[in-house]
Amino acid sequence: MERFLAAGYISLRCDTATSAQQGLREVTLVLNVPAHFVDDVGRYFAALPNCRLSAQVLGAQNLVVTLWVRDYLEVQTYERELAERAPGSAVISRQAVVRTYKRLGHVLDESGRSRQVIPLPLWREDSGR
Repeated sequence: MERFLAAGYISLRCDTATSAQQGLREVTLVLNVPAHFVDDVGRYFAALPNCRLSAQVLGAQNLVVTLWVRDYLEVQTYERELAERAPGSAVISRQAVVRTYKRLGHVLDESGRSRQVIPLPLWREDSGR
C-alpha cells in the first residue's frame, strides 16, 4: 500500500456527511477515450479538487469519472475540456446521484449520516474448494 501511495498510483480521500457538502451533487461520467489519450485524461480528472474517482476500466468504455458539482450544467465544461484534450472521445453516459443510501458498507439516513454498518466482504470463499 505504501508503494502505491508513494508512486501516486492511488490516493486516499475522506468522505463527509451530505449536510457538510454545501450543496455539492455527485455526477458520474462513463467515457470512451482513444487509447493514446486515456492516461493523460485520467490524470487531468484525478487532479481536479472536486474529483472523487478517476479510473480506467476494461470494456467498451475505458474511463469512469465521478465529480462533485454545484450545478449539473458544470458537466458541460468538463465535456468541452475532454473534447479539447482528447479528440475522438465520447461521453457514453451521465449519471446524477440524487440520494446515496449506502456508502462503503454504511447505511445512510436522509442527511447522509451513517446509521448502520453492514461490513463489506473482501472476498467470497467458495465452499466447494
